[in-house]
Amino acid sequence: REVLVVGIERAEHAPSGAEDVVARRLREIVRKGEAICCKGTRPRRIREAAVQLQGSGGLASLSADSALFRRGEGVVELEGKVSGASSGGDRIEADRLVLKLDETGKRLEWARASGSVRGSLVGASPSPSGAAKASASLAPPSPGPARKYAGEQAIIVFGPQGETQSLALTGTPAIVEDPGRRVTARAIDVTFAAGRAVSASARGDVEIRSDPSHASAEQASLTFGPAGAVESMALSGNVRTSGEGRSGRAEKVVQLPSQGMWLLTGGPSSSATVESEGTRVSASRIELTQKPDTLRAEGGARAAFAST
Repeated sequence: REVLVVGIERAEHAPSGAEDVVARRLREIVRKGEAICCKGTRPRRIREAAVQLQGSGGLASLSADSALFRRGEGVVELEGKVSGASSGGDRIEADRLVLKLDETGKRLEWARASGSVRGSLVGASPSPSGAAKASASLAPPSPGPARKYAGEQAIIVFGPQGETQSLALTGTPAIVEDPGRRVTARAIDVTFAAGRAVSASARGDVEIRSDPSHASAEQASLTFGPAGAVESMALSGNVRTSGEGRSGRAEKVVQLPSQGMWLLTGGPSSSATVESEGTRVSASRIELTQKPDTLRAEGGARAAFAST
């Protein structure tokens, strides 16, 4: 059974039939289970090796300057202008990509990309047989704008039906961005279920921008609803928030968007503080609500008002 199909583009000024001979030889090597290596620069007649994993789920198509298939290990290594796409429309680009097949050779277990990693995640609808067979996608199932990501390294883990189970990004910074939100950090992990993101965590120099708000912290965790909106967000470690004429500092901050609530908590040696229009409030615990616009402070509460 051919697991790896390698196609060679016809190059200009190459002898007639030369590429066909090379392609037949590569397919013969694959059938015999040997390792193959096809280089886009040797000779110049071969410009690109296009690789497809048939029926594997996850990434449906791939292309690169060179590819190495280690059949005994179930590993495919691609290098040079690597690009890939899932059947659901997700895309990835990188300098290098390593793919691990399961023991049957039909399914991807994981993919590891490195070097200028970037991609986009789009919505995917469940297949007629149910959400368990949703096409591989990193975004919520309802159609919508693409969610972009970038970093120095990305690891994607696939489920039994080729669905994405997790995405781990690292970089300086790693970035995940959609039309309403941009998250940057040294490391970002996203967990998926039934084709949609359900939670995410970020570590190291975390920044979250969502117009008109901005937050920074050492760590962050978020949960998402079915439509992709944030259901809750927790920040910890030297937290700074700002937006809509108000700023805050705390050791921990929890946001519950559905309730329009922010909860700021101070650390062992510092209080949480909120400043707005020249007024500064500090306490061990501060609760903010949007509707109605209220502030409640508990535990050593103090307030300083601007002089008029």
